[in-house]
Amino acid sequence: MHNSIKPQQRPLFRPVAWLGLLLAMVPRLACPATDTAPSATPAAARIVALSPSLTKQLYLLGLAKQVVGITTYCPQPPDDLPVIEPVGSVVDPSTERIVRLQPDLDVATPLANRKRMDTLRGLGITVAEFRAARSFDEVCTQFLELGRLTGVTTSAERMVADAKARVQTLRARVAGHTRPRVFIQIGAKPLSTAGKDSFLNDLIDMAGGVNIADDTTFRVYSREAVLAANPDCILIVTMGMTGPDEKQKWGQYKHLAAAANQRIFMIDSALVCSPTPLDFADALVIITGLLHPEADASEGPK
Repeated sequence: MHNSIKPQQRPLFRPVAWLGLLLAMVPRLACPATDTAPSATPAAARIVALSPSLTKQLYLLGLAKQVVGITTYCPQPPDDLPVIEPVGSVVDPSTERIVRLQPDLDVATPLANRKRMDTLRGLGITVAEFRAARSFDEVCTQFLELGRLTGVTTSAERMVADAKARVQTLRARVAGHTRPRVFIQIGAKPLSTAGKDSFLNDLIDMAGGVNIADDTTFRVYSREAVLAANPDCILIVTMGMTGPDEKQKWGQYKHLAAAANQRIFMIDSALVCSPTPLDFADALVIITGLLHPEADASEGPK
């Protein structure tokens, strides 16, 4: 039995994935996924990315050369490109550093200092704000919007179509199978999980499982509540050294179905915490295989 499940290594894409979950806890605003932008947007030549997940998506879209500014938490571009000087943190970027870079597009999240974003807008810099996606559909929609804003709509559409086709294939493989009850742990102190308003809930549902916390939103969850629910499987999103410790703790509850049947697994946070559409499909392959080892979760033709 695997102790830890990791995706195939993608050396460019190792952001601080927990920021994706932090963003998902920001209350949903009564606004579109991004700031209002012209319907026909020319390709952006110089981009500042103020989020690890957005930087990751820009690289995936083939725009590494156009990215001129990132945060201290963002991944650096491929080795054949110059190292990018950070402009500050996700929450507190330096307006002065950003302006010096002369960007025509700044992509950010609701965590970025709002006054500084307004200052950039006042200087004529387009600022597009992306809130955290809370479903697979939103992951795809926001990826398409990022592609439109940066002038690579066709590439974004192709990747989303590929991801959706893979997801549909995987869902068909487990249709009609018994759906195991699942607890997904995303934090230890306090113990926390993902509820119905989360793309992690979509991952469990599409993999043929039932999230025991699907009647909640992101929230703190007690260990006693998990024991009472007695899930068939526990997924622990890796938390550094804490992940193995949590796996050991759950394993001590021998009356727990997940422990008795050795169905406690660790999942790489880089894959599931701030996914692109393709990451979501990759994660779904892994989770489908864990929840339904009796089914063929591969993606080849039957």
